[in-house]
Amino acid sequence: MLYLALLFPELAWESFAQWRTSEHPWALIDLRRIALCNPRAGQKGVQVGQSVSAALALEPDLHLQPRQLEAELKSLRQRADWALNYSAEVSLQDHHGLLLEIASALRYFGGLETLLERVRADLQCSVQVFSWAVAPTPMAAWWGVQFRSGWRVLQLADLPGLIGQLPIQVMNLPAETHDALLGVGILRVADCQRMPRHALAHRFGPGLPILLDQALGARPDPRVAHCPENGFSVEQELQAPTEDYRQLQMVMTVALPALVLWVSRQGREVRRIALTLMHDRQPSTYLPIGFAGSARLEHLQLVIEQHLARLVLPHAVIALRLQLLEWAECQHLSASFLPTAPSRLQQGQELLERLRARLGDDAVTGLKPCADHRPERAWSYAEPGGLQDTGQVLRRQLSPMQPAARLSHARTGLPPRPLWLLESPKDLGTGTLPLMGRPLALLSGPERIESGWWDGEDVARDYFVAEAFVAEAQGGPQYWVYRDCRGEMRWFLQGVFA
Repeated sequence: MLYLALLFPELAWESFAQWRTSEHPWALIDLRRIALCNPRAGQKGVQVGQSVSAALALEPDLHLQPRQLEAELKSLRQRADWALNYSAEVSLQDHHGLLLEIASALRYFGGLETLLERVRADLQCSVQVFSWAVAPTPMAAWWGVQFRSGWRVLQLADLPGLIGQLPIQVMNLPAETHDALLGVGILRVADCQRMPRHALAHRFGPGLPILLDQALGARPDPRVAHCPENGFSVEQELQAPTEDYRQLQMVMTVALPALVLWVSRQGREVRRIALTLMHDRQPSTYLPIGFAGSARLEHLQLVIEQHLARLVLPHAVIALRLQLLEWAECQHLSASFLPTAPSRLQQGQELLERLRARLGDDAVTGLKPCADHRPERAWSYAEPGGLQDTGQVLRRQLSPMQPAARLSHARTGLPPRPLWLLESPKDLGTGTLPLMGRPLALLSGPERIESGWWDGEDVARDYFVAEAFVAEAQGGPQYWVYRDCRGEMRWFLQGVFA
């Protein structure tokens, strides 16, 4: 067995980011003792482990704040979710540490050094201060990480000698036991190892020899495995209130990788998220963002950045919450170098999402065919990607115009349709030919469309493909025109062929 211990010594400051760098002395207290203090308080002599009364005697202006253990535990569980990408067995330790069983994952990651390098690279992107250690037992790894970052023991046979060099402070003993050991001159773990186990238990309690045996691998050390929650939500407090969307983007660079890792581990894709931008004493700003289904960090980040850039903030933001509202099972695409239909579809969906994020949802729409022969009613706007067969139907209905030479031969299965329809038909007169400055030449037709009697807007039209004459050219622009079969038999321009 081999365990990796990760220690986050300043995890408690994440809920008080603005006080960590404050010019005023601040300290977090736990059980009437100093748990953490900022550099300003340290300069006044305040130290971790001091009683509150002793700290106040050194610095009467010391600001005290109780630790928010629930917030720390939530943040630690989020990091435990991330750690499941490197180990199937992750456990929480003392509100500010993680233990990962990594022996079973070394072959997958290509060895210990490669795994450690990847873990450190991930943490450096999101955590300011952390320490790590490796040992054959979880207790030894946890003791080692409190002594020095990078402490490692790879063989169980080497553990007794190396663990003996550690100070007894790493054992996290009760204050009475710790003071009693110091009182008799026991300063290092090796001093405890030299004493008989029954003597240790008789004098300092049965818990001390049990800890030593667990650290040395002589006694089982069961751990409660971390189980991820069935959902994802992360909240980040800003160091200072801001209305600059670029500052919010910087916060998202920390929160988004955690989301991508969570959905990837679950074999899922992001369908819908929500950003809650919290203001000081004002209602929060709620920003939902939808996706067709994506687990790519670059795409998610780009779309969210575009939404934030367009957002008008009513007040300065003091905190941000990212919540996963909806997900879908991941549709694994082929890893072939050649383009495939699913990969092209995903690229098209991502392009649509980026365009809508930049221009707005109403600025980018799709089309769908409708069961009506009247051209102006044969289609309608739709949500992009809403119908899988929309593209095929439209390509068949809006087939490109054939050259005039071909129209004299075999006809296609369906009459041609232009891609560009006028918003309202343009009147071209009542002559024998439609007029656009000069008469147009009719290339094909007529195609009779007579419909709409049931809704009171019935039409009766003969459609033609017409061409404008251009001097010294084989052919000019082509138009889709019709002649109203009722009344004055007027000509109208309905569309233009590209």
